[in-house]
Amino acid sequence: MGTVLAMVVVAILFSTLLPAVLPLLLHLITVSVFLLSKLVRPLLRKPTELLLLRFYESEKGILTLLAVGVGAAAELITKAIKYAAS
Repeated sequence: MGTVLAMVVVAILFSTLLPAVLPLLLHLITVSVFLLSKLVRPLLRKPTELLLLRFYESEKGILTLLAVGVGAAAELITKAIKYAAS
């Protein structure tokens, strides 16, 4: 009986606190994503510029390169799943 009562109390507290805390948590997550993007921006700028330059200078089109990249990633994922299953 005591554990059922405790579970009911926890459920009531959870159902009343979650709507109050959820906007705060979402706001904190959003702010942290923006802050991390500002902090990581200098580290990602050079590789991103280099990648875009290589796409621009490539003889093949961007969609061809992206299709090759997606195909390679899919193949790697497939091999990883097969390796994990065996």
